[in-house]
Amino acid sequence: MKIPGALVRVGGFITSPRVYLSIAIHERRGPLEPLAYVILFSASKWGLRGLLVAGLAASAIGSFGVTPLEAVTDWAAPWLTSLLVYGAMAIGVLFELFLWFMWSLFTHALAKSFNGGGEYAHSLNAVGYAWVTDSASLASLLVAVASPRLALIALLGAFVAWVWKGVVVGIGMSEAHGISLGKGLASSFFPWLILAVVGSAIFFLATSWEAWWT
Repeated sequence: MKIPGALVRVGGFITSPRVYLSIAIHERRGPLEPLAYVILFSASKWGLRGLLVAGLAASAIGSFGVTPLEAVTDWAAPWLTSLLVYGAMAIGVLFELFLWFMWSLFTHALAKSFNGGGEYAHSLNAVGYAWVTDSASLASLLVAVASPRLALIALLGAFVAWVWKGVVVGIGMSEAHGISLGKGLASSFFPWLILAVVGSAIFFLATSWEAWWT
């Protein structure tokens, strides 16, 4: 049985990212394939998250053992589940498309500061292809949906996928701009470091302001 070419490419970006990113970048492929990866993996991931939240909510409501409430939830459960799943998918896809654009923009600027020679389209594609690493998040979400007691596994899978995605982006930036792997990884993770520092500073200022007024 022959494996479809699309699945072979997805598996290649997961198991041999440097080889497949080098091929994709030097063949000057357009943005449609990475766009498809971003949409497909984002929709699947956020849809499963919505399904997990619906399952956890149903378990929490059922634990109260209130008969009228159970009757209402039994009637409304399919509607609420659909709302959560499709709403999460729509919002999640839009959010991750924005994230793809912004991450590509910042990594491209940093790669250029390291004397990288690629174009923005190369950065956009390199970051987009990295969305295949969300397969780790999808696997953990499937386990969590099957057994909501293991919901924390979804958090672990999301963290693993994020780190893995950052590494693949770094490899892609190295291939796209002709810079070292270390500089590629720096251009990948440094925007997140800046975001963490700025977020921590805002949180500290907000709590300090509240404490000062109270």
